[in-house]
Amino acid sequence: MQDRWAGVRRELTPLRAGIGLVVTVILVVVIWQGYLTMQGRQTSEGVATAACTDALRSEIEATFDAVGGDAATGEGAQFSDVATRPVGLTDDDRAIVTGAGHSVDTIEVAWAMTGSVTIPGYRSSGAAYGPTNTFACTAAVLDDDTAVVVRRTIN
Repeated sequence: MQDRWAGVRRELTPLRAGIGLVVTVILVVVIWQGYLTMQGRQTSEGVATAACTDALRSEIEATFDAVGGDAATGEGAQFSDVATRPVGLTDDDRAIVTGAGHSVDTIEVAWAMTGSVTIPGYRSSGAAYGPTNTFACTAAVLDDDTAVVVRRTIN
């Protein structure tokens, strides 16, 4: 009896090894894809964040320029409590991307960003800002690692 089972075990050993190898390869592929996805997500989030902060700084600068000189500038704006999350785009958002000369098919992901912005050197003026303000911004990241800001608000 023992000899009969020993032969069966010997026959199953290559099968077990093959199954183990297939499972290992599948696990490696799944882990690698997860890693690449996370890397891409971090990259696109950084691209969107940079585009939004640049757009918000420009908006602050333009507002202060429009109401007259002030010690505060958009260049020195400090962002804090920043939270980002992937979001969907509206038809209006897609139209902005198209208007910027990009195809909607090139959109990889859109990120919404919220937080606070402090304007150092701010003194009361005709600008609609206070020393600390809240902001929201949405940027569409394209497949060439550029971003188009589709919405931005301060306060």
